[in-house]
Amino acid sequence: MAIEFPNPDVLMAPMKAQSERLINTTTKLVEMQSKNFEKYSKLMLDSMKEATELKDMETASSFFKKQPELTAELMKSMMEDAKELGEVSKAFLSETQEAMTSEMEKVKTEVDKAADSAAKKTDKATA
Repeated sequence: MAIEFPNPDVLMAPMKAQSERLINTTTKLVEMQSKNFEKYSKLMLDSMKEATELKDMETASSFFKKQPELTAELMKSMMEDAKELGEVSKAFLSETQEAMTSEMEKVKTEVDKAADSAAKKTDKATA
């Protein structure tokens, strides 16, 4: 009498799908971080270069007058980046919740099927 085990592909499917979601989301996050690092580094370096090139009061005055506008642009950009990060996180959570509900139902069905089969074989063997 052979014991019927649950299908390992069905049992492993939720973990495989979650791993794929994690890889995809992590890839998006790394790409965002790289893009943002480059963007903010360039802003900082450009500002530093401009500051080192100040030669007189007129150029210094012009430089300092631009700072509030640059700061406002920087804050706007950071808010947009934070919003994008929130959207990626929200999508990951939503996809994970939906998939786990669906995938775990499949696992439960597969385990129940194997348990029913084992129970029937046990009943036949004891009868």
